[in-house]
Amino acid sequence: MPRLTHPTNYKLYLSPQVRESRDLVEILAKANNNSLDSDSIHLWDFSGYNSITTERVPELSQKVPMKWYLDSSHYNTEVGDLILELMLNNTQTSANITQDFGTVIDQNNIEKHLEILRTEQADYRQKNPQLIQKIEKLLK
Repeated sequence: MPRLTHPTNYKLYLSPQVRESRDLVEILAKANNNSLDSDSIHLWDFSGYNSITTERVPELSQKVPMKWYLDSSHYNTEVGDLILELMLNNTQTSANITQDFGTVIDQNNIEKHLEILRTEQADYRQKNPQLIQKIEKLLK
């Protein structure tokens, strides 16, 4: 039985409330250990910095549709379909799926996963200083 964290667009993910998933991983591990059912619960993380969540949000004056999002916080049906395909087929081999989208996290890889997210965030901030300044100004 899969569970997920949503693919939050980078504008929201850069806010000070960066989500850590340790507690949820621990809860799911306990549930899986105590379950009489043979199906374990898998936690998929679709957040972070990937080819979908780093889509640029156009300026309001541009009137240009985004490929993956309806706005800065709501992904479209195509992203939802990608998520379902990954979660239900447990594969990233489909031609429709970008290879950097979606990771199963558990007690064995949570610390490494969070380290990767922090590194990706630092890299993104370093490569996009003007965008970061603009976002930080909006968050004040």
